[in-house]
Amino acid sequence: MSIAGLPALTTLPPLMKVLQYAQLGIAVTNISKSIEFYSKIGFTLQSPPSLAIDIPVVVLKNKGGLELHLSTCIQGIDDEKNILMDYPLNKYPGHTHASFSVPNVLATRTYLESQEIGISGERKFGPKLRAIFARDPDRTTLEFERNYLDSEDVIVTKEMIGYPQSIDHIGIRISKPIEMVKWYADQLGFIYEVMKYEHNSEDMLKNGPPWITRTESGIDINFIINANERPVENILFANGITRPGITYAAYTIDTSVEEAAEKLRNKGITATFDEELATTSSVTLKTLATTIIPIPSRQSFFIQDEDQNLIRIIAASAATTATTN
Repeated sequence: MSIAGLPALTTLPPLMKVLQYAQLGIAVTNISKSIEFYSKIGFTLQSPPSLAIDIPVVVLKNKGGLELHLSTCIQGIDDEKNILMDYPLNKYPGHTHASFSVPNVLATRTYLESQEIGISGERKFGPKLRAIFARDPDRTTLEFERNYLDSEDVIVTKEMIGYPQSIDHIGIRISKPIEMVKWYADQLGFIYEVMKYEHNSEDMLKNGPPWITRTESGIDINFIINANERPVENILFANGITRPGITYAAYTIDTSVEEAAEKLRNKGITATFDEELATTSSVTLKTLATTIIPIPSRQSFFIQDEDQNLIRIIAASAATTATTN
């Protein structure tokens, strides 16, 4: 079986099949500033800051249905640098960026600049502008791409960002790319090869072209294959201190969460339900517990890939947390 002729990465059935992106966890230093920023790119506030936990978490959602869960954290190592993107000699694994679909990239650039959102980079294919990049107030990287309308005279508004497709992809920096791509295929059903490049740059630490994989439902991940570090903890939670950045990506799946967790555990992969996070021995997961809105009734658990990148698995019926809290 294939999608539009894409070659399969594996012939073995995955443990589960990802259906869609449901949430992104993002750690920020100032909730108010971040709400203001993300409201300019189509996200609306769904819940007020929680007073029940030490670190408040707020939920925003775009028109396409993606939720952002913003939690507060300490200042970064350097206010002018993002720990995942701006240190040329240290390429840590992590969720490097989120990419949102837009109807026209050039018109989106005009809109963002009208909102005083600076453009930090661009990607071209020949003379055609294919994507632009911006940074949130904590320098977390966002991408805006894919001309699904591609009209020369379209005027982009914030409601058109991330709609009808809520998000195009997440970028994840990884080490050992062949093994990691297979891991995502075997566990989560990212089984189709969209693009794969040889990293032929003289400087292997530069961000070269990604390896792109896709699920049967059409969900993409861009793997950035230049990680030169493989820490025992997720870098955003090292030493029990949360730093700014995309802390996790959350997916809905095609099977029950309990069944998926059991399958993972039978393969030696730790699956930690929301209510178990605070008592786990993992420093990363204990720290994460203070930055999430728990989903009740064992309908959500966390796993980590082999580079300690955090993944949340959510039952399709429990994907919208803003109405359950």
